[in-house]
Amino acid sequence: MPHDVQEPMRHFGAAGRGLIYVKKATPTEGGHANVHILLEGTGIQRALFCLPDHVFVSGGPVSDRSLGWSMTLSPAPTHDPDDGEGLPFVGLATGNVGKLKDGEQIHEFSYVWRPRFGEACDLYAVGMLLFESLLSHDERPLDRLRQAILTDLEELTGACLAVEPERRGLAAVEWITTRCENDTPGAIWSRRNLLYRREERAASRLDGFPPRLWQAIIALGLRLTTTIPGFSFCDDRASDAPRLAGRHLVPLAEARGLVAMLDDLIFGRSGRISRLRAVIGGGER
Repeated sequence: MPHDVQEPMRHFGAAGRGLIYVKKATPTEGGHANVHILLEGTGIQRALFCLPDHVFVSGGPVSDRSLGWSMTLSPAPTHDPDDGEGLPFVGLATGNVGKLKDGEQIHEFSYVWRPRFGEACDLYAVGMLLFESLLSHDERPLDRLRQAILTDLEELTGACLAVEPERRGLAAVEWITTRCENDTPGAIWSRRNLLYRREERAASRLDGFPPRLWQAIIALGLRLTTTIPGFSFCDDRASDAPRLAGRHLVPLAEARGLVAMLDDLIFGRSGRISRLRAVIGGGER
């Protein structure tokens, strides 16, 4: 699982405590209230939350639950710098909402965080399996390979997030091209890694494997294993995979296209190679 998923998984469903600061509570029909609160003292970083997450809060005097209240909250879409370390949430409060006043601080409550794990997590697993099948060999076992990939994923993410969203695709292509063009035997993103044995990696010529095709395969894996808006298939762990009009998965469609190209290359089924073989075999004059 991706690194940014491990901490939300650890907190999933666990009861927590802290401090609530009520920024705004607006009564609605039916005795409810729309609320905007800050949840403080949780020890959880704001960056770990995604908009589709839910936080369920219940509070009120323990001695009399009839005087209690509850909130169903989601992370606020924007963050006010004046909020400091407080985690902003918005949602609906029910029960004895008369206790919720603007500017009120509440200590008697507990909360449960239920983060959402979308198809982005599944895509990450598929991408890592793709890299493991392509890049692991006798001198780079899986544990070393995974650590090297994680280090490079962080580097790629940092390079892309440093530029505007509309330029991140180009930044990623530049990053991928630079690394894939390094075909020394020890380079992690080299085509030579397809050969398992060291002596084969060192001696083999790579003329028959177009660099652009290899770079496209690596780019597919990186789009699967990252959550970079403007480059990746998913923007965060809560995202679902993009789909075409017929509900077919975009990552699957792209993978099929690349596999077909690779298949033609390996088995010589492309038109030009097929005609050449026919000539050599005497099928054409």
